[in-house]
Amino acid sequence: MKYASVFQTVTNLVVIGVAVFVVVRPGGPVRVWVSDWRAQIRRRRYIEERWRDISRGPSINMESGTDTLVEFSDYQCPFCRNQHHHLSTMLAQHNNLTIIYRHLPLPIHPAAQGAALAAICAQQQGRFSEMHNLLFSDTTWQRDRDWQRLAVAAGLPDLSEFNDCLTSAGAVDALSADQAVAADLDLRVTPSWVFHGGVRAGVLSTEQLDSVIGLTR
Repeated sequence: MKYASVFQTVTNLVVIGVAVFVVVRPGGPVRVWVSDWRAQIRRRRYIEERWRDISRGPSINMESGTDTLVEFSDYQCPFCRNQHHHLSTMLAQHNNLTIIYRHLPLPIHPAAQGAALAAICAQQQGRFSEMHNLLFSDTTWQRDRDWQRLAVAAGLPDLSEFNDCLTSAGAVDALSADQAVAADLDLRVTPSWVFHGGVRAGVLSTEQLDSVIGLTR
């Protein structure tokens, strides 16, 4: 009986040791949870300290409300297009909401960076909303990348200035600034939403939008 008891104790210790190793090993659930928790804390601190810089950009809905969300998006992303098509209806229920748009063209979308630059250059001539809506409603540009055609459709007054802007250091720097903030926040998917309470990735339903707005207050 004594040896059986010792054997059982050793067996239990081995089982516990293996279980602890599996849980806390690099890549294990505890390590992953701790890593995610630290990332969330870092994100919240960054958002709190840098909110003025994060929320700097063109407004999608031209509002100046008390609640602000920042959308990092990609014009070639089908999920972003889906969000865009539903956003106007959702925004009609939120008069105090301002949505700031920032660019995060993903490497898997070959025309997305050019589209972002087109929107930045349209913004410089006061036509961001027009270009923004065209890029999400017209997919022809994904094949021909005819930015001047879109500029004409968006009503830009100076096409020569627009064409020069597309390859200018200023436009590239503006895009790089958005990408740098996204990298600091570790944003990897589009759309991603940034608000005072943290970050939410993916398309927002009306209910999820309500929840996120509640977290901003």
